[in-house]
Amino acid sequence: MPSMNGIKVSIIVPIYKVEAFLGKCLDSIVAQTYSNLEVILVEDGGPDQCGAICDAYAAKDSRIIVIHKGNEGVSKARLDGCRKATGEYVTFVDADDYIAPNYVETLLTEAVDGDFDMVACQYVTLKDGLEKEDHRPVVGHFDKEGIKNILKDSFLFDHSIGKSGINVFLWSKLYRRDIILDAMPHGVGLSFGEDMVINFEMMRRINSLSVIDQCLYYYVQHSGQVTRKQFIYQWNKYVKCWRKLISMDEEKLLDAQMPDRIWLRLRPLVLIICKYADSYQDFAVRLQEISDTKDIMAYIYRQRPRTKFQLFYRVILRNRLFHLGFCLLRMRHPHDKKITESLSRS
Repeated sequence: MPSMNGIKVSIIVPIYKVEAFLGKCLDSIVAQTYSNLEVILVEDGGPDQCGAICDAYAAKDSRIIVIHKGNEGVSKARLDGCRKATGEYVTFVDADDYIAPNYVETLLTEAVDGDFDMVACQYVTLKDGLEKEDHRPVVGHFDKEGIKNILKDSFLFDHSIGKSGINVFLWSKLYRRDIILDAMPHGVGLSFGEDMVINFEMMRRINSLSVIDQCLYYYVQHSGQVTRKQFIYQWNKYVKCWRKLISMDEEKLLDAQMPDRIWLRLRPLVLIICKYADSYQDFAVRLQEISDTKDIMAYIYRQRPRTKFQLFYRVILRNRLFHLGFCLLRMRHPHDKKITESLSRS
């Protein structure tokens, strides 16, 4: 295999409470067909044995560097890893996922041959023993103007698939380190959507992008019930992300897509709140929170409803008819796991 002129690639893995999955992830990294790697494991102060596992792998492979630190969240862990990295290119792998043996080789070959600042691939979702390939419609080579068009037309939402036209996760991508390092701080402090925010900033900065239609990354989803604590605070996490994007988007490239992005989260979230609320009063408090975020709700109020559900939600939220909404939703929408799963769509 060609040496790519000795180009080093840094793989950054943020690690927290993933003891059961970490070995498979690290095995997939050390077995890469491209060997000029720097593997930075950022052990984010978890309570399990992840730190010891990292140290054991580092003892066997000199390419592995371990950073042990106090827990500050995944965005800060990735940023710390990126600051430590010395590779010309950087890629991120979540510690409960894994990558195909030719992941780095394929992305780096594309980056070097086409002189691309960023290369993305497709991915496979694994859940409950089932594999599903995720292919987004944005595929090909893009210059500065082409990247701007992606941001304007389908970065947040593509109507042909009902989610982002290009996946907005940090994983499954190879970046020039000097550019992504400047974009990374934008995600710090967010507990939802930090990948989306960083990739938006990255794509505003770069001059060239390649998106290939190969599934080389394996995204492992874990079954789990949405807890009361999670759904109570979820809306505020969404709002913080959207406000960050809006503040960054001086050209208003995302403006037309924002209503559909908000609807993508709003409908399943309200259904989950209705299902898990202890009482009508509990439900009303949560919907009051949503209704009070006037800057965000203005996006969906200005757009003509596309479906009867959007019309119903608009009437309930805009007129604060929470009791009516509570009664109708409990009668007509028994809880379905698909509602919960839709919250993870990006």
